[in-house]
Amino acid sequence: MIKAINFKKLLISILIPQVAGALAYLISSNTMDVYNEAVKPPLSLDVNLFNVIWVIMYLFAGIAAYIIMDSGESIKHAKYYYYIQLIASALWIIIFFKAHIFSLAAVWAAVMLALALAAWYLFRKISESAANILTPYVIWLLYIAYLSIGIFILNH
Repeated sequence: MIKAINFKKLLISILIPQVAGALAYLISSNTMDVYNEAVKPPLSLDVNLFNVIWVIMYLFAGIAAYIIMDSGESIKHAKYYYYIQLIASALWIIIFFKAHIFSLAAVWAAVMLALALAAWYLFRKISESAANILTPYVIWLLYIAYLSIGIFILNH
């Protein structure tokens, strides 16, 4: 039997990462010039695409979180790593785009990726579907780590 969708929980699960990302963006808006002027590694994206991709990735993360939260399973550790990596993700945006501390952003991105991988692993133990939905977000964070490290090395 398919479980009914709790739309209120789903909406909250989607809004939490969206709000975190939006706040980080608002704090960092109008500070993208340093990124545009930095020497970037191959496969670097235009700064305007970041906003769109973050929104989509946070949507995936929110849906995956909903599946976990609504699973009825013991989710304490999965929830902990999910929220910690979400905070780390929002802070990376500020460190990278607002503060322009590329060295810290590179280290922070690696830590953020490790936290997201831990959340993904714990999600997978509870729900393969949730882990599959979270996978693009984790891959995005791998790209963010690559970009952060590349920009730090090329501009150091």
